[in-house]
Amino acid sequence: MSNTIYVRKSVYALSEQEKTVLRDAFRTLYTNPIAPKQMLINEYPNQYQQLSAILNQFGHYEWNDLLFLPWARAYFWWFEQALRSVSQDISLPYWDYTSDEAIAHGLPDLFTDKEYVTADGETQANPLLMASYKYPFVTFRELQADTALLQRAADLLPEVNSKANFVDFSLAVYPIDILSHSYLGGSSANTHSTSYDPVFWFTHCQLDHMWWQWQEGHKNHQAPVSVLETKLMPFTKASDGEPEILKGAHVMHTAQLGYTYE
Repeated sequence: MSNTIYVRKSVYALSEQEKTVLRDAFRTLYTNPIAPKQMLINEYPNQYQQLSAILNQFGHYEWNDLLFLPWARAYFWWFEQALRSVSQDISLPYWDYTSDEAIAHGLPDLFTDKEYVTADGETQANPLLMASYKYPFVTFRELQADTALLQRAADLLPEVNSKANFVDFSLAVYPIDILSHSYLGGSSANTHSTSYDPVFWFTHCQLDHMWWQWQEGHKNHQAPVSVLETKLMPFTKASDGEPEILKGAHVMHTAQLGYTYE
């Protein structure tokens, strides 16, 4: 892992150039060749379908509810590395759906625009609007008519942040994440297809952002040994030149993975 710490931003803080670079990178992941399936633990996969399928193949829920946050942190970081293999100028932004901006205006244009202009000046379909799911299907959304569910998530946040330990916070933050899925509807409301909708990476980056914010106020928190010692399949880190499966202990702090939040 690099010793350089990069910063994840809010989608609301992205410049137009950063939005273009991000969209171009997603388009690249949509067309890159599929990495051999058996090499998932040996090198970064660089193809969108393969990355999206990891949720159903290895999802945290198969082992332990308390792996929800650490397994997800490893997953989003892993996806982010695929984006950064396209451009090192990219970090995975978060969409704070509990913010005043989100509650006032709903899903940002970044995800709803039908077209955009690439860095090469071409007009292309917005890759953050939809993505291929299983041929011939594509992802879709059925947004709620209002943002009442996002307001409910915002209302829960103070109580969630008041939790004094990792276990209580992990269990309390889960319903906030579910509310975002319910607001988006469509593919996002289905466990089997949610990770294929491009907005998944941004709402779940917000999940990690909420955990980071909580950690900033609870510097001495400790996760259970069972969480720290559990392997977070299929994600790896370099160790003495060889890939080593990440454990919970490797992702307890974002700096261990080389990033922080603005």
